[in-house]
Amino acid sequence: MFKATFLLRGLFLLLQTLWSSGEFVLSDECDEFDSGTKVINLGAMFPLNGSWNGGVSCLPAAMLALAHVNCHPTRSLVDGYKLKLQVTNTLCEPGKGVKDLYDFLYESAPNTPSAILGPGCSSVSTAVAEAAHLWNVLMVSYGSSSPALSDRKRFPTFFRTHPSGLIHNPTRINLFTKFGWKKVFLLVRLEEVFTTTADHLTSLCKKNNITVTRSTFQSHPKNAIQALKRQDARIIVGLFYETAAREVFCEAYKAGLYGNKIVWFILGWFPDTWYHPVFGENLPCTGEEMQLAADGHFSTEIMQLGSEDLPTFSGIEIPARTLEVSPESPLAYDAVWALAIAINSTIIELMNQGYKIAEEFRAVPDVTVISERAFFLMKSYLDGTNFIGVSGNVSFTAGDRVSSVSIEFMKNGTYYDYGSHTENYNVVKVQALHDFWPFNEKYQAPRDGIEISKELQKLKAPVFFTFSAFAFLGILTSLGLLLFNGCFFRRARVVFNSQPLMNNIMLVGCILTLFCVFLSGLTGELETIIESNNLCQVVLWMMSLGFTLGFGSLFAKVWALHVVATKMKPSRMSALSMGYSKNRTSTTNGASAGVASPTASREKAGGRCKQITRASKSSCDPLSNQSPVSGAFDGEAKQPEMSKTHLYACLCLLLVVELAFLSVHSSVAPLTLQTEVLEIVMPLNMRRVTRSSHPVTAGQGPGDPECDHRREVRVMPYIYHCRSKDHNLWTGLNFGYKGCLLLLAALFAYDSRNVQLENMNDARQVSMAVYNIVTLYWITVPVTMLIKAHQDASYVFASLATVLSVFVTQVASSGKSSSRLAAKESLRRRQQTAASRNRADELERYNELYEENERVKAQIVQWEDYLNKLKDKYEELCKDKLESTLRKRAPPGRVPMQEIDFFTEFLYIDSEDIDQISVSEV
Repeated sequence: MFKATFLLRGLFLLLQTLWSSGEFVLSDECDEFDSGTKVINLGAMFPLNGSWNGGVSCLPAAMLALAHVNCHPTRSLVDGYKLKLQVTNTLCEPGKGVKDLYDFLYESAPNTPSAILGPGCSSVSTAVAEAAHLWNVLMVSYGSSSPALSDRKRFPTFFRTHPSGLIHNPTRINLFTKFGWKKVFLLVRLEEVFTTTADHLTSLCKKNNITVTRSTFQSHPKNAIQALKRQDARIIVGLFYETAAREVFCEAYKAGLYGNKIVWFILGWFPDTWYHPVFGENLPCTGEEMQLAADGHFSTEIMQLGSEDLPTFSGIEIPARTLEVSPESPLAYDAVWALAIAINSTIIELMNQGYKIAEEFRAVPDVTVISERAFFLMKSYLDGTNFIGVSGNVSFTAGDRVSSVSIEFMKNGTYYDYGSHTENYNVVKVQALHDFWPFNEKYQAPRDGIEISKELQKLKAPVFFTFSAFAFLGILTSLGLLLFNGCFFRRARVVFNSQPLMNNIMLVGCILTLFCVFLSGLTGELETIIESNNLCQVVLWMMSLGFTLGFGSLFAKVWALHVVATKMKPSRMSALSMGYSKNRTSTTNGASAGVASPTASREKAGGRCKQITRASKSSCDPLSNQSPVSGAFDGEAKQPEMSKTHLYACLCLLLVVELAFLSVHSSVAPLTLQTEVLEIVMPLNMRRVTRSSHPVTAGQGPGDPECDHRREVRVMPYIYHCRSKDHNLWTGLNFGYKGCLLLLAALFAYDSRNVQLENMNDARQVSMAVYNIVTLYWITVPVTMLIKAHQDASYVFASLATVLSVFVTQVASSGKSSSRLAAKESLRRRQQTAASRNRADELERYNELYEENERVKAQIVQWEDYLNKLKDKYEELCKDKLESTLRKRAPPGRVPMQEIDFFTEFLYIDSEDIDQISVSEV
């Protein structure tokens, strides 16, 4: 990582060589500061010893820069001014730094420093810079990478050539974006420098839609590593020091948190062999295990040397980078030049404005080290600093150094340059050789977790087509019944008495309701064709209007029956009282006139029973003297009639209420198509695949990379739901209103169960349909709300209830009419069949009778001939006998006997004459 890149020792040796050999062109006025030299004093705080003794290497670099500023032929200060350092050793302790600040302000007069170079430690800079701005003291530090020092409200006069620790975060964000990672984990040691960096990285991740999960540790990272393992961490940013890094990666090796699926990000200022165990740490891991766990990680570090091809502002040539030097040495050199350029620009501006430089840079005790005018000018010039230094381009943004970040990665225990990143350009410049995933050229970059693929969960085809077929059949049935009621049999008495108009309205509601079965099953497909909001609104309106028209017709009928039943109750009571008084009168009369015979009583009671209407359905005992409760007593109690106005008024009222509710609902809280994410599952083609074990090799980690890459895929099914603002409220109002209607309809149907009207001959079928719909509603609505996440089951349950309700309603609308017409047609056909059979029998019988008749006629002719012969013979015999008798009694002068007709004469025969003729003679 530090492969001969910095120049601490080079600059230090160069400075010693130049000063000792005299080759550096220094005149007396560069070497010494006499009383006439125009001097501007600078305080310099260096940690020459203590917890960090970087001042040992930074001080020579600062002295070299001071010499170059004072003696540069073209870059020195104007008007002969020179800079002078007042060096103190802060010991890298905040208290010592504050004391040095106090000494600069109150103990160094008249040589009070106009600005301060340093400190180098973040803790010292925090303590000093928080108070320095009260005396207008500008500070330019060559170290102090703590992100807390970026707070301009706390440290308004603090600048630093060492970039903030936050500079690594934009680089990390760009790498996350480059590899498509949207979920990262942070492992942070609880120290201010790291927690502040973690907070800043978290905020950047949120701006870039990257999910961040943080784990922290104070002393030992075991529990934090286990937490990352449980959360399936893949991309991990580690913020800790070198010693803690060895503990972290040892625990990562033991937990298996490494390999092709895991990518670590750590700080880049660790030595190249930082992962080797150090004597005395007693880590339970070997060097090979630590290398295996650390292999494949990224590291980021600021670029502390500029390009050798670019000339520096000071004109110094950057030596060959072959010496091991301190990283902060170039930063200390450039910090002196940043102060010198700002002071020189301030002097020029003040001189142009006609101010005296000595007065402007003179300290006012307890007030300021320089004038307000000089302070603001110098601060503005520091803010606008922009020059090429030894460490590269030097510029500040809100006091922080703008610098490039180098990116390296470890492969097989060796660090390789991957690229660089400059925040101003916000792009990662990748080396041409390494513009691929560095750890495994064969495969893609590892995923940041299990890849979640969204998938719209549609209805299963058999389920959809089955219920679609039932719905289509129901629609065809409804259309057929509309033709049945409205065209073919509209004049039939049985159809006319079933209120066909209400039945037709009911069938239209059934058609609308069944059509919703199609729409609810095609939500996912129609979403790309119809706007989602319109689709939900169409389903809502069609279902609601279908329910109102379909069930509203049934409700109107049972309500009308309820009205009739309510009107019949007073007439029944009056009939009961009237019958009681008549029975009592008849009993009194019977006692005075005598007891009637049982037979007469039965006939009288039976006559009364025959007068009972079917509406009463009361039992009638002929032996009972009590009159029936519901019936006509000599025409005194008359059955109420149903008014059609009640039917249509009730239906119109329900329709108006439904339209008002839908209008308010659609305008205040319209339904929109929203998605509901279901439980994540494994793809079907991977559920039966079992993970095979592979030997662990260096740079690979456990498992086969290609197989692991395929297994990192999961399916997140989602379904569509139509929801609105305050959805539960509107759904409760809708279902509550319809539930109350259903309960009222059930009560009305039960109350009018015994009512039979001539102009509503389907009362029983209507009641059956109401009971069916009420039962299905109160079962279906709660169940579908509970299982709405199970799309197939919810669709099956709701569609089945809809189809059953519609078919039962269709039976109620025309079942009795069709059954009666079918019975009548069957009777007609039977009569036709019987008539045809009778005609055949009659024809056969006719033929037989005809033959018999001809035979009898022939016999009759024969007997007539025979009788005629007998008649003739009888006449002859009678004639002879009568002639003899008449001759004896004929008076004289009569017509001759032979001219007298026998029958004419027979009229004149007396009874005496007839009696004299014997029967035998006749």
